[in-house]
Amino acid sequence: MTLFAAQTDFSEPGEVSLFIDAAELDFLETMAGASGGYLDSRQMSGAFQALRSNELVWPNFIRDYFLGAREPMSDLRAWHRQYLRSLTLGNDLAEGRYQVGGRPIALQKIDVPVFKVSVESDYVAPWRSVYKIHRFLNGKVTFLLTTGGHDDGIVCGRDDPDRSFRLLARPAEADRLDPETWLARAESEAGSWWPAWAAWLDLHSSAFSVPPALGATGAKPVTRTLDPGSYVFER
Repeated sequence: MTLFAAQTDFSEPGEVSLFIDAAELDFLETMAGASGGYLDSRQMSGAFQALRSNELVWPNFIRDYFLGAREPMSDLRAWHRQYLRSLTLGNDLAEGRYQVGGRPIALQKIDVPVFKVSVESDYVAPWRSVYKIHRFLNGKVTFLLTTGGHDDGIVCGRDDPDRSFRLLARPAEADRLDPETWLARAESEAGSWWPAWAAWLDLHSSAFSVPPALGATGAKPVTRTLDPGSYVFER
């Protein structure tokens, strides 16, 4: 199992917690309901810009208005209300209350090898918070810390020369290291983290095989629409 910048314990969610409390979520849900069930990029961008004003406000202001070099707009990804209420605000997953199909999820029951990627400058999922996965899993955990931010740290080319990462695996049932000890022991390696992940996948994957023909399994084909974001209207 591979996890990208994913928190399990939300007791230390980082700077984004400044925008998350019960009253704020009530407001966001009301606003989303009035606009058809989702928040558009204009509504979502304010919080992200405030979290990283030196990167997301002032450089844009200088480029767009002082230099007159505007860039095209891009939509931010949808953020599910369940994630905010049950996980970020309630911390239900770490405390054993989060349910799927009427049954609580017990992280301790996960016994497959895990490859966990975290990012040094992540303001949504701080890496020390992400590192808490070690508290819940007894199996082998390969933890990787890469340079960059929440998005560009994960989505980087495998040949990017400006990246570096640290990687250290904890064997199954081994003692848990605190994050600072892990940081001291994991040596920095130059380059993108993707080849390290590819090597881990090769180690834990079976050989390539020919996929079955479409429809051979009896599954119905997926109906696609012109709008790739239409899933946000489904209930």
